[in-house]
Amino acid sequence: MIRHIRRAHCPEIDGINIPDLIQPVFRHHDTVTAIVIGPPVEMADIKRQRTIAFGQCLQHLETGVDHFGADTIGGDRGYGISTHGILIKNICNGKGFTIMVDENNKVFIMTQPYQKLSHWANPANKLFRYQVGFTCPPQDYDAAPSDFLRMSPRSVGVHGWMLHLPEYRHRLDQRRDHFSLLEDFVHCMANNGVDACGQVGSNWVHASGLGVDGIRDFCNRMTDTYQTPFHMAGYAMVEALRDMNVEKVALNAAYHHPSWWQGTVSFLIEAGFDVLWAGNFHDQGWFTTQEEVNDCIWCFDGDLAEKSFAYVAEQAPDADAYLINGMCNFRSGEDGLAERPLHLAPALEAMLGKPVVGHDIALYWRLYKTLGIAPVTPQGQLLSSLTTME
Repeated sequence: MIRHIRRAHCPEIDGINIPDLIQPVFRHHDTVTAIVIGPPVEMADIKRQRTIAFGQCLQHLETGVDHFGADTIGGDRGYGISTHGILIKNICNGKGFTIMVDENNKVFIMTQPYQKLSHWANPANKLFRYQVGFTCPPQDYDAAPSDFLRMSPRSVGVHGWMLHLPEYRHRLDQRRDHFSLLEDFVHCMANNGVDACGQVGSNWVHASGLGVDGIRDFCNRMTDTYQTPFHMAGYAMVEALRDMNVEKVALNAAYHHPSWWQGTVSFLIEAGFDVLWAGNFHDQGWFTTQEEVNDCIWCFDGDLAEKSFAYVAEQAPDADAYLINGMCNFRSGEDGLAERPLHLAPALEAMLGKPVVGHDIALYWRLYKTLGIAPVTPQGQLLSSLTTME
């Protein structure tokens, strides 16, 4: 998607057609570091006073035409350029291409594939043998880094990177429109020597509009581009259920708005699961309105976890597993400490006689699986299935 473009009225006609530019390179020009692109006689007439929009994958267009000193492009790996021109970065799905139009309207393309800093390959340069990075939606103080660290071996270190979007209001369209923030996160974590990245927030997968296969491909592309495994909570749920050979599920949608949990249901169905029942705390009758649910800011009385799962099990007794949406918190810990489904799964599974899987549990499972290690504290069925390769 195109984001952060600060110049209005992007051209619809005088833009650059990438295939038309690239094709002549291999017929008319020798190989050089900066490849001159364009027909041998006529050059594209590109109006430098306008921002050029290439499609859905431009980022960091924050400077404009006449500001090309060192490191000035969006604060992210800028390049010093001696001539004024238009520099456009990170196109072609983050594969590291730079396109420049010089003052004579010649178009240049330079390939600069990302390379993770080589010193991170040496364990002596790392603080921890296993370095994990988490991100969470804007305006959330997320428990994932703390929860993951507390149940991990001492060889694990964790760092968090909160997405920043001042105008964020937890809307699905904002997740879709700012989906590229996730690439910024992976890029940042790769630069800092992270071994695996986890994205917290179950709605991002369906809000993106990419579909199940599209999310899988996006995760794989981030992993390949930045040489750092990247996992999303919503897709980790799919992977976990497949690994458990689960076919039929029921969803405790917890605090999620109807459009949120209905998106999750659609995503699960697209992935091939039979969703027998789904509903949030309002649907289950614990709150009279959705607004009352929202006012709890996603943290609820401790006994609601057990009551809500008992209700869901009554609606779908034939489910192979019971799921809980998002990153719900219950004040079930000592002195009313908020706890995620991660902490409650063993007791809930004992009550229901079936696996209980939250998006937090699924994400941690996927990260451990990637790292080849396992938690060192007692856990529910999914996390207990892991074995360590250490």
